[in-house]
Amino acid sequence: WNEVLTFPQFDPTLGTLTSIMITLDGEVTGDASYESLDAQPATITLDLAADIVLSLPDTTPLLMVSAVGSVIENASAFDGTIDFAGTSGNALTGLGGMDSDTTSIGPLADFIGVGDVMLPVAATGDSSGSGAGNLITLFATQAGAVGTIVYTFTPPSVPEPAAMLLIGVGLIGLAGFGRRMRKR
Repeated sequence: WNEVLTFPQFDPTLGTLTSIMITLDGEVTGDASYESLDAQPATITLDLAADIVLSLPDTTPLLMVSAVGSVIENASAFDGTIDFAGTSGNALTGLGGMDSDTTSIGPLADFIGVGDVMLPVAATGDSSGSGAGNLITLFATQAGAVGTIVYTFTPPSVPEPAAMLLIGVGLIGLAGFGRRMRKR
């Protein structure tokens, strides 16, 4: 699937953006079934998997996670029926796995403003089974992604307290001078 993750842009009135940290959390869930057709027992490995890629607005890949949920099963020699059950097969539900990655990038114009920045995210199923020379597998794979963005910035400079005190004293002096002139 292809979707878009939407993030608020960095508001430039808060200061100067110095870096952007982005985290991508990916998850895969689903079901897997197998039937070993081998004439001898086999150890079956099933990997329910999805690769999830987050890209910049120009589609340059930024982060990739590979979420995998694995299970290892022992199957007997083929029991004569392709039913994903019995001693040579099984149907497994509720499998899942997660993966996460983080990267830091410098300020980019797409991330600065008062609107949103939209980052494309795509998931590709990559499930597989192994262990028997003659193996039938079925996978129902679902994937999801969550993104987090952290902006690091330098706030606008504020006048030093000493400078403000001098300005304040100067204003007081002018006010006093103005009063003296009126008394004459």
